[in-house]
Amino acid sequence: MSFAGNYIPKLKAPKRAKPAFVRSISTAPQGSKPIELFFYTPPDYADRKKTGRKYPVVVDFHGGGFCLGHATDDRHWARVVMEEVGAVVVGVGYRLAPEHPFPGPVDDCIDAILWLSAHATEYSLDMSQTVLSGFSAGANLAITAPLRFEFFTKMHDQMLSVPSQASDLSRWPSTQALIENSHLEELNICSIVAWYPIVDWTASRSEKRRMSRMPKKTLPKVFTDLFDYSYLPPPDVHGYHCSPYTSPALAPDYMLNEGLPSNIQLWLCEWDMLLAEGEKFGHRLRSLGKNVSETMIPEVPHGFDQSANPLRDQAKIDDLYRQACQGIRDVLKQH
Repeated sequence: MSFAGNYIPKLKAPKRAKPAFVRSISTAPQGSKPIELFFYTPPDYADRKKTGRKYPVVVDFHGGGFCLGHATDDRHWARVVMEEVGAVVVGVGYRLAPEHPFPGPVDDCIDAILWLSAHATEYSLDMSQTVLSGFSAGANLAITAPLRFEFFTKMHDQMLSVPSQASDLSRWPSTQALIENSHLEELNICSIVAWYPIVDWTASRSEKRRMSRMPKKTLPKVFTDLFDYSYLPPPDVHGYHCSPYTSPALAPDYMLNEGLPSNIQLWLCEWDMLLAEGEKFGHRLRSLGKNVSETMIPEVPHGFDQSANPLRDQAKIDDLYRQACQGIRDVLKQH
């Protein structure tokens, strides 16, 4: 029986994790809606915190096409990560389009990571063992955020020599924060876990849908239009669609080499219109020497694990999450 066809639920389905506490951080400009950070902590967190020991941290970005969803959507993922990795999971409530289109969500993810770095001691976080995870739009943010850090830490001069990639960055709120921040030396993003990411905005949705393995199973046009017009409304006068911070698949080699960690997991869906670009991106990363674990989950659509269907097989989804956690553990052992 296929994964998609197995709808018989377990008698006792595993419960979603509950955030232990929430913190709000200010955003630019002043007076804007704050970013909320939802902390999921392992059972021994309070006792271990008293001894001064630190936890690896998984910073998670939810999906929803940049305009829907909530930071608590990935609570099943948070539960499995805590169980299998023993890490603190932080769900980032980045601001949503259309009120906050690109580059707003990217800025918010940068601000969240900077805030965690600045408060690492207070919350017993080992930022030298930071993993970024994300689902769909959130997976895009998990890939593009490290590229933004790289702009200021290693590749500043090279980026300025490529005007098409450096244009308008000086006006982004996160730019000055990155320049002034003193906590980046403690930050080491050692892995990315990207679930069915969008990595190329330059190809049309109709083309992606037409080239997919199961067009009838792809996201409906009404949703993809909502996502696309909210996050990157036309006309594309700034060239944002081909920016490495929206389309990391189009980033130059040196950005991907220096900006992304060596270890990356790509979890792709067979019936997703994003499958082909995800596979192409994985192939390119491997050609650059990255250690890419790429898994195509058979016979499932985009967002299969986020379905509201009460009959979905959460136990099988958890098995996939555990496989991803094994990859995280293997990386953390190296650091």
